[in-house]
Amino acid sequence: MLGKLLKYDLRSLSKVLLFVHLPLLALACIIRFFVINRLFVHGPEFFTLSAIIVGFAYLVIVGFVTQIYYGLYIYRNLFTDQGYLTLTLPASANAHVLSKVLSGFIWISIDQIFIYASILIAFVTPKVVHIFSDNKEEFFNIMDLTLGMSPEQFIFWVVVISILGGLFQAMIIIGCICVGQLFNKNRAVISIVVYFIYLTSMQLITFFYSFSSSWSDQLMTSSGTDAIFFSNSYISEIFILSLVLTIAGGIVSYFLSVWIIKKKVNLH
Repeated sequence: MLGKLLKYDLRSLSKVLLFVHLPLLALACIIRFFVINRLFVHGPEFFTLSAIIVGFAYLVIVGFVTQIYYGLYIYRNLFTDQGYLTLTLPASANAHVLSKVLSGFIWISIDQIFIYASILIAFVTPKVVHIFSDNKEEFFNIMDLTLGMSPEQFIFWVVVISILGGLFQAMIIIGCICVGQLFNKNRAVISIVVYFIYLTSMQLITFFYSFSSSWSDQLMTSSGTDAIFFSNSYISEIFILSLVLTIAGGIVSYFLSVWIIKKKVNLH
């Protein structure tokens, strides 16, 4: 039954999200051949800068739409009129939640693949590769000074956070939606509020950790030198902290969702 649920969820999500993501590749090709090449020839112009801004804005919008539509689909499929049919299927609460989590994880992963592929298509041109090759050592030094890690380490953390973050992010979204169902009125609004409370809490925790680490670095620097060098090794610690918080929130959200669907569902 889990396989049938997952197939149905993926098909339903893909009807909209695939249509939203396909223009990314076309937009990336337009930027590559008509904007980036022109940028190297004529320099920054209103047209080139505007096109790049529009491209990045669409990247943000696509990621935002993916999560919003995923949450909306869960809400409609489980807690509105569709829920009467969905929850009468011979499947456990765990199967329903797991199907939603896996389908969400797959589409969040697809979303990230589209975004990274679009960036590579648009900006990794032969001219850009040539400039990067000529200034590779300087770029690596700047990256090490600003992030406190090598490019290999940075890529590693991006991949790990993208994969694990996508999985547990799907759990958190369904968890917030399920929490909203514990209330009698304004359930959708409450679900959104719960989600933003979680995001804000995550950002505050990482911000204060980053601030305290940076402040400690300043206290440890030598006052006898004109130049102050800050240790940015705590950047990797921030990545770890964010990942741990996301995993913890996802696990709690998963089991809370199963319990709510099993014990507290109140369809409307």
